[in-house]
Amino acid sequence: MQSKLTYKISAIAVATAALMAAGSAMAVENLYGGGATFPVPAYVGPAYSATTPDARLSTNAGNNAGLGFQTAILSANSIFADYSADYAVQDYNLSYCQTGSGTGKTTLIGANANQACRDYSTTPLGFSGAAVKADFIGTDSPISGADYTSYKAGPNFAAGKGITQIPTLAGAISLPYNDAVSAVAPRFNLTTEQVCKIYAGVIVDWNGIPATGAPAGSPITIVYRTDNSGTTFALTSWLASRCNNQFGIALNFFTPNQTFTAAMTGGLGIYASTLGASGNPGVVTAVGAAVGPTKAMGYADYAEVDTQDNTNANLNFATVNNLSPATFGTAGPVALAASSLKRAQVLNGSTFVAITDPAIPVGVRNCLFTVDPAVVIAGRYPIAAITYLNGHNSGNGTKVDAIKKLYQHFYTAARLPTANLPAGYAYVDGTAAGFGNVIRDALAPAGGEPGCVF
Repeated sequence: MQSKLTYKISAIAVATAALMAAGSAMAVENLYGGGATFPVPAYVGPAYSATTPDARLSTNAGNNAGLGFQTAILSANSIFADYSADYAVQDYNLSYCQTGSGTGKTTLIGANANQACRDYSTTPLGFSGAAVKADFIGTDSPISGADYTSYKAGPNFAAGKGITQIPTLAGAISLPYNDAVSAVAPRFNLTTEQVCKIYAGVIVDWNGIPATGAPAGSPITIVYRTDNSGTTFALTSWLASRCNNQFGIALNFFTPNQTFTAAMTGGLGIYASTLGASGNPGVVTAVGAAVGPTKAMGYADYAEVDTQDNTNANLNFATVNNLSPATFGTAGPVALAASSLKRAQVLNGSTFVAITDPAIPVGVRNCLFTVDPAVVIAGRYPIAAITYLNGHNSGNGTKVDAIKKLYQHFYTAARLPTANLPAGYAYVDGTAAGFGNVIRDALAPAGGEPGCVF
């Protein structure tokens, strides 16, 4: 028979364990990330565009390491706010800095995430994170062989073991233009051939596109991303797959690249006029502000174009092949074939290369998922990007559950309707057998689908 003292000790132990469990369940986990600007209207919502200048940094209230200059709160119904609300019991919060995909990847590789996010008046230095190591990044430019080599040589490889990459959304790359002067018609249509010839420097005057009604002497100013950009990578991937060796354009004229100036033969010299800007918001702002004898055209996520179009009478966007970027997500999730999902392969330009490095275990390699950028999304506006969330495969400490659930958030049944997404975006699960199931299995609590250990 147990003594009263034994019972008291047991009761105290049970109560202590219960308190510890409750404290663990309510542990605050603040995830600090940043990178791609393309998915930002969907990830964090439109509140960032209500500041002056647009805030690069968006956070949950209180989830801010204090190094950003211009900060917005995550908008209600945005994906990241939705995620935090779903896991409020665990108190999972998010912070996201818009730096562009290139800076996002360099921060994952080893740049200090705890440097200032800054605002749109200057170049961001980091994510304003609480630590030097980023918890996750966003990119529209999938991991390349050079990226993985840099990661291996950087400070995060020893603990991280490798890179996890999960496709999250598909979105339309809109072609905004300024129609203030030179009789450039509002809402004209471009064909694939015309888009190819504009970016190949064959059509350098709006007069070369009859639908615009522009007179001769209306040169086109191309507004491009000055930062290493996944939006640039997605656009130039589309140009390479649809334009090379077509319409009198050379076989290898376009090369998929994060850097616009390196993506086409001849660089910026092939255009009548050019103007550089940082981030998709910066590109759209520059297009809308352009004045004079040249009329600007750029490229950015449709949601950003739509936001600025509502307040700028000079800003508009073209349809392509009579399809509007505004309708890209109206048909629901994009149904991609399982064969379009590549794993354990890096993407070098247009070429997939298997990861064979013995220093990266097979179970780690297989957590790198990439959608073939040449895939055709039938029946929708044709110029589109797939965007990703990336992180460290291991060494995530107490944040591993929060990070895994962030990835899972895009593949739960409740997420698949696109009603809460801004116009121009769609989830990528769809109904194609195998695509979503492979990723769901890889992210299962046991970490277990054949190969991926996370």
